[in-house]
Amino acid sequence: MMLGVPEKEFWDGDYTRLKYYVRQHNYLVEQRNQELWLQGLYVYEAISVVMAQAFGKGAGRFLKYPEKPHRITPLSPEEQEEENKRKVEEFRAQLEAAGQRFNAKKRREQEVAKTLLVQGGESLGSRKPNI
Repeated sequence: MMLGVPEKEFWDGDYTRLKYYVRQHNYLVEQRNQELWLQGLYVYEAISVVMAQAFGKGAGRFLKYPEKPHRITPLSPEEQEEENKRKVEEFRAQLEAAGQRFNAKKRREQEVAKTLLVQGGESLGSRKPNI
């Protein structure tokens, strides 16, 4: 009866059908276990954010609770394609930012070298400074 078998079917029905009730019960237990695990994940994330913001230094202050729930179903092909495009654009933006930082650093180094060359040329005579 605990498995959800009606009393009439349990006593008067075909006993081979009981295995389907056992399967259903096991499925429901596993589903409940997954729900509780996901709930624990949300609690863990919430406590982590609070603790990081209260006691963390540096990056811990910027830790945020997720803005949307965790996805537990697989992505459809269209959603997967959209996610891939988003990741490519994000990676491209990161590469462009890194390139800009690299170019800015290179320009600063060249300006410093020119400054040293001009200053060094006056004080060193005809010798070039070792850079």
